[in-house]
Amino acid sequence: MTAQGETDDFLDDPDSQPNMIDNEKGDGPDMDDVEASMLEEGLDDQHMEGDKVYPFDPEDANGVDDGEAPEQQEGEKAEVRCSTSKGPIVLTLHEDWSPNGYRKAAELFERGYYDHSHFFRVVPHFLVQFGIGYTDNVDLKKFADSTVLDDPKRTDLMPFREGYISFAGSGANSRSSQLFFAYDNAKSLGNSPWETPIGEVTEGMENVRNFYKGYGDMPPWGKGPQQGPIRIKGASYIENDFPLLDHFETCTVRRIDGSAAAAATKKKLAAHHERKEVIGQSNQAELADETTEGQLLRNSALKTGTDKDAEKLPQSETITGKVAIIVIVSATILVLLRLLSRRRKDKIGKSN
Repeated sequence: MTAQGETDDFLDDPDSQPNMIDNEKGDGPDMDDVEASMLEEGLDDQHMEGDKVYPFDPEDANGVDDGEAPEQQEGEKAEVRCSTSKGPIVLTLHEDWSPNGYRKAAELFERGYYDHSHFFRVVPHFLVQFGIGYTDNVDLKKFADSTVLDDPKRTDLMPFREGYISFAGSGANSRSSQLFFAYDNAKSLGNSPWETPIGEVTEGMENVRNFYKGYGDMPPWGKGPQQGPIRIKGASYIENDFPLLDHFETCTVRRIDGSAAAAATKKKLAAHHERKEVIGQSNQAELADETTEGQLLRNSALKTGTDKDAEKLPQSETITGKVAIIVIVSATILVLLRLLSRRRKDKIGKSN
């Protein structure tokens, strides 16, 4: 394991990033030092638990079918517009991507759970994790901590790409409130049963890329914050010990009905097909015009006795061919004009 003072090179290598998202006892490498520091903060095992990103374990696949995804009906969407300390971002959540995860995340955003919360784990080329809110609303806290069932994976959405949004988790059916944005080279994301995309960043990804990364991952891999103290101390823990971390300001949500979304998609497809049909008809008309013009040129050539030239004429004149004809005709006229001019000069000279 990389020592605390050697984190810079480690953070530049996404393949060496730990797959754990928090400091849960008994998982991953030796965590004695981390546990001791947590206990000094007065935290018990429950507060040390959190959400993780694991390598894929076939035994935890939860009945996921690795075959082709069935044909999907377009469901409801949620357009989430957020202001952040680095600038605005827009998220588009899709019900048909991950129904259970979509409904939970959309409601959390609508109820303001993520407002003013921090992006507490920002690891270059891996992910941005968030989702520990600072609300005092007991009902909202209870809802945020409740879990939802895992959704089947859609193979047509794999592998993860930059900007994907997914829940983090700590096991089967463990998704609660923590989410992450995928960065550009996260090869291990999407392998765990709970890691199903619920949406993506559709605007402002450059702002997400600019979130402060200087603290790196959580200890012992980096110098970033730990989840337990965030839950206990709230925003003050981040603001005092990690003041450079970026955060949400506020978010607004606009839901787009599934039937309306489907109708919009159908309308776009119809317009696309209509454009293709118009272009096809236009091309056919141009071809007919060119064929007719070529035939007229052939007939003209035959009438002037240039049979060989007529045989060389193509069935359909191209634009390049037309230009060539114009150039040849223009050059011929220019030559004739010069000859006429010389003859006139010669006549004038003889008369003098």
